[in-house]
Amino acid sequence: MKKESSTIYELVSSGTHKNNVALYKCRKNGRCFYKKIAFSSFSNRLIENEKKGYDWFCKIAEKDYQIILSRNNFFEIEIPEFRGKIHPRNTPLKGCKNEVEIIIDFYKKYWLNAQPFSIHGDLAISNIILSDGRDINIIDWEHFHLADPIYFGFDIFNMLFIALRNEYKNLESINKKAKDFLKSCYSMIIEGVPASNQILEKPFQNSRNYLIQFKRKFGLRVGIADKFALARFPEKEIEQLDLLLT
Repeated sequence: MKKESSTIYELVSSGTHKNNVALYKCRKNGRCFYKKIAFSSFSNRLIENEKKGYDWFCKIAEKDYQIILSRNNFFEIEIPEFRGKIHPRNTPLKGCKNEVEIIIDFYKKYWLNAQPFSIHGDLAISNIILSDGRDINIIDWEHFHLADPIYFGFDIFNMLFIALRNEYKNLESINKKAKDFLKSCYSMIIEGVPASNQILEKPFQNSRNYLIQFKRKFGLRVGIADKFALARFPEKEIEQLDLLLT
């Protein structure tokens, strides 16, 4: 615990993937909020980029909350405490299929025709807070970057892969219910998407390729495969996963 003026700081995490950023849960005058604080010039850029991500999301999803960026020697960003259901990082696909369908519907509604188009970069189930049935807030925008709309779908299939890996150590053991659900997700997201799209023909393979091709856009201090399971998984097994969808 750390106290500064009338604000109480509780450390949540620090230095994840060598990013030199600390996340604190804060309390002040009965109000709870979060702060991310940079501890290097590199992490200053991550904090500033996260602010850009939240601003983009607020604009396209018509959110009115305030994200406050302070540019001192080390930057910090203040984020509201969003009320709703929060999932842990290791959340499997099983048990949250309804939430996934809501997320896909939300993504299609707000991302498909967004101008400019963007990539969240780490759209795991654990970074999505769902409240009041269908109200969604998305956190952790430090890997945010603008992209060509032809890469619509990357965030969803990266999210699905993370959830699959949390449930199955061996993708060959995916059961029929999970396979049927993946097919349903694919049908939901592909409808109405332009033929020029570069992700959805082979969504897991193409999402893997996106990670590798555009790794610099994710602002990492570690290799792309050290951060994203999809980037380090054997290509042949990813090919088999795509075959389940068609």
